[in-house]
Amino acid sequence: DVSHPVHGRFLILAQTPPRPLLLRLFGPLGPIGLLAVALTASILISWLLARTLTRPITRIRKTGRALGRGELGARVEPKITKRKDELGELANDFNTMANRLQALMQRQQELLRDVSHELRSPLARMRVALTLVEDAQAEAERAEYLERMEGEIQRLDGLIENVLRYARLTQEEFPDRTTEDLAAMLESLVDSARLEARPKSIDVSYSGPEHLPLWAYPELLERALENVLRNAIAYSPKGSRVELRLTDSEEQVQIRILDQGPGIPDDKLEAIFEPFMRLSAERSEQGRSGGIGLAIVRAAIDHHHGQVVARNRPEGGLEVEISLPRTVAA
Repeated sequence: DVSHPVHGRFLILAQTPPRPLLLRLFGPLGPIGLLAVALTASILISWLLARTLTRPITRIRKTGRALGRGELGARVEPKITKRKDELGELANDFNTMANRLQALMQRQQELLRDVSHELRSPLARMRVALTLVEDAQAEAERAEYLERMEGEIQRLDGLIENVLRYARLTQEEFPDRTTEDLAAMLESLVDSARLEARPKSIDVSYSGPEHLPLWAYPELLERALENVLRNAIAYSPKGSRVELRLTDSEEQVQIRILDQGPGIPDDKLEAIFEPFMRLSAERSEQGRSGGIGLAIVRAAIDHHHGQVVARNRPEGGLEVEISLPRTVAA
């Protein structure tokens, strides 16, 4: 004991040893009690970690295995995608990837089906023509059937070439960009189109600047513009007019191809850029599918980070507008 004078009196202080921290926290549990508390806390924390981390990861892995087995409809459940942490973002990215994969597989199956249908028709006509050639007695009649077979062969060759080009575009196999004069490219296309349009007395005109440098994939862009221009000529009536207009601004370059054909139903204006889209009898050859030319156009313009849209003109006809961002201009 130690005595200290306080205002003339003595205050007696009793010096006691400090209590251990664990003992103060848990009381007189002893070593076994403390071990039980620590074990319980460890189990609780492990359970929480398993519930918040391990279980969602396991669910994502199971969904990935299902997707790998060909179950294209497999998705991570919403209770994981709605999480506000990294696991929720991972689950959303996984579902986005699965949606795109399913769409690509469906498009591939549709493309194979449509190509098979397109190949079947000319092959059947060639088989009929071959039979007629064998049965023909006159040389002139035989020559007519052989010429018809040659036309079908050219149709098959063009279809196969377009399918291969579309597959290459969708797989991003394309040459490097170069600086091209877009105006010169369009004028050259118009000159070639005038020869093709001459039998139908269609006037093909160009309006725009004399020179416009553009950093582009020249082969892809020229093929896309040629497809749109030939499509406009094919569906324009005799004695009509096809216009190609080029304008540029600070933000983008615009190419517009306008015809005076029958137009397209409004509900199919977006779908015409899909492969072998079925159109009206007036707009598609003898009511058959629309082919793959405009699908190549969209794929080529997508590689230029541009946009292509179609709209019906108020005065009649179709307008196809291609917009290229100025960021790719030289």
